[in-house]
Amino acid sequence: MTLSFTETRGAPEVGARLQGRLDTATAPALEEQVGRWLDGGARDLELDCRDLEYVSSAGLRVFLGAVKRLKPQGGRLVLVGTRGVVREVLDLAGFGALVELKEDGPCPAGS
Repeated sequence: MTLSFTETRGAPEVGARLQGRLDTATAPALEEQVGRWLDGGARDLELDCRDLEYVSSAGLRVFLGAVKRLKPQGGRLVLVGTRGVVREVLDLAGFGALVELKEDGPCPAGS
């Protein structure tokens, strides 16, 4: 399986839609992109996870890395529309205390 991500708005409040599986094979590409967004001035990062089918510990590591870079500058990571196994993994890992988990709502701007 693959992961695709589409940027829906730019810095300082980056929005992106994730689709597919976030696992050991696909996490490095997202990690690299998150780094580019943050290096480019993103202070808040909102990821639309409605079409994310699976997340592994490698994917959680990407989310955690983003939080570690965002928090010192007062930024935040928001995961929108998590459901099913993705939401279960986030809940079991205690990510509700680290990131904002937003229920379904409007898609990030531009999507």
